[in-house]
Amino acid sequence: MRIHVPSADIARRTAVRLSDEKAHHVLSVMRAAAGTKLVVFDGEGRQYQAAVSGIQKKAVFIDIIDELPNATELDHHYVLCAAILKGEKMDMVVQKATELGVMEIQPIVSERTVVKETRRLDRWRKIAEESCEQCGRSKLPVIHEPVAWKDFFAQHARLSGFVFWEEGGLPLAEAYQAVLEKRLAANAWQPVHVVIGPEGGMTHEEIGCAAATGLMVTTLGRRILRAETAAIVALGLVQYVFEG
Repeated sequence: MRIHVPSADIARRTAVRLSDEKAHHVLSVMRAAAGTKLVVFDGEGRQYQAAVSGIQKKAVFIDIIDELPNATELDHHYVLCAAILKGEKMDMVVQKATELGVMEIQPIVSERTVVKETRRLDRWRKIAEESCEQCGRSKLPVIHEPVAWKDFFAQHARLSGFVFWEEGGLPLAEAYQAVLEKRLAANAWQPVHVVIGPEGGMTHEEIGCAAATGLMVTTLGRRILRAETAAIVALGLVQYVFEG
């Protein structure tokens, strides 16, 4: 069992009190007792062997025993820029993007986005935390505040990566070669951006905004996928060509 514990708490090493929520999980789901071993991670890339050192009513205390190796992160820094989807669809995108190793998620409000505002940011961050606990990651992805499509691309003069458009674009293999050549020419560290539109698709103007930053317009094939499916497939394909 893995749980997230903030690094400031881990630094105390002994008699670290878990949050009420984590304590409930450890007691009710894990059925832990004094001496039960568990793995904790700090959300910043480190994980540790720990053990329950004490239980006082509903309070759970743990001792940090030793740092454990963790090699679950990918070689590249991936940023998913996803138009906000309705309800549980966006929840699923956050969950699967976290499992796939994305380091940042940027929710975007586009012209055809059905959900123009959201109060689900805390929920998405909680979903990402739970996904890290499940999949073995020790780094929590950063989930940014939602931003308007035009504002996001206006704030970024140069980006490296792909915008996946249902109306067409370069085959992914060609787009990858173009991105790779640009990255080699830049000779500087750059995140890999993966841009996905909303249920209703992206407008030509929005595609123009994205392409103006250097992103390559590509496609996921002949069929039109649901937006949540497209996000997962696109991330998997991009990671395949970059990670090997």
